[in-house]
Amino acid sequence: MAGVTVVWKFLEARQTENTAQLFIAGTRIRASTVWGTMHANGLTPEQAADARNIPLGAVLEAIEYCEQNRGLLIEEAARENLTLVEGPHTAAS
Repeated sequence: MAGVTVVWKFLEARQTENTAQLFIAGTRIRASTVWGTMHANGLTPEQAADARNIPLGAVLEAIEYCEQNRGLLIEEAARENLTLVEGPHTAAS
């Protein structure tokens, strides 16, 4: 699938965030937040949609996006953790 551009209906990029990952459109919720909450709490997609008051389609897209972009999510989580431990200037270098 190299070179294929995926068009998401419920996900969008944010130019102002310090992240490359996508957000649920019209919210401040990262796709990884929905995905991680589902796994941490044993929620079904329907339960996650109800808990966040977002469309089921948004949850399903978040799941697909996160599974396709695990490397990016792991990299960003590591950078955020480093920022928490050592401060923002260390993580940015």
